[in-house]
This record gives sequence, structure tokens and C-alpha cells, in this order.
Amino acid sequence: MGNESPIFSKCYDLILWVTAHTDKFPKNERFRLAKRIEDSAFYLHVLLMRAAQIGQRKIDEKSHQRETIILYLKEADLELKKMQFYFRITNQKHLTNTNQYEYVSAKLIEIGKLLGGWIKKVK
Repeated sequence: MGNESPIFSKCYDLILWVTAHTDKFPKNERFRLAKRIEDSAFYLHVLLMRAAQIGQRKIDEKSHQRETIILYLKEADLELKKMQFYFRITNQKHLTNTNQYEYVSAKLIEIGKLLGGWIKKVK
């Protein structure tokens, strides 16, 4: 993964875990709940990439770029919250066991903390 920010490697690891885990869902849940989870995970990564791409340019204090980065990062935060909600449902429906639920919850919290730090840095 090279010199990437930790949030990108954590997001990559999350996507690998999510796709491997949701492949084991029953067929009816793969087209309903698994798709939502996977879509959120991939879209989270896209939003982070968009924010990073804009952030690579020099940003002045009152620029529109700063507002756009914050918008992408807040939207990424929403995707994290959606995934937390979806995984709470998977746990209630016994599609994840307690250890899996605790694992993915910890990963989402970890990414959320990194995201929060990024938002504070940009503001």
C-alpha cells in the first residue's frame, strides 16, 4: 500500500473483510443487506479518494476547495454511520456472530477517528 495515509489502508482492509464476509450471507440477504454494506464500503473509499485528490492541491484559507473536502469527508462519515447501522442489523439477524460484530465495529470506530482527525485538520 506504500506511503498511503492510514485511513486508506484501514478502509482497504475493511473492504476486503466486508466482501469476504458478505459472500457468506444467504442468497436473499446478499441482494438486500450485503449489497448495501458493500456499496457503502466502496463509496466510503471513493469519497476519501476524492477528498485526498483535492487536498493534494494548494488550498488557501477561504477556498471553495476546503469546503468541498469537508463535504466529501462528512459524506464519508455518513457512510460509516450507515455501515454501523447495517452491521447492527446483521448481528440481530445472526448473519454475524458477536466476535465478527465486535471486530467490524472496532474497525469502523478506528476509521471514524481517523476521519474525524482529517476533518479537524482541514477546518
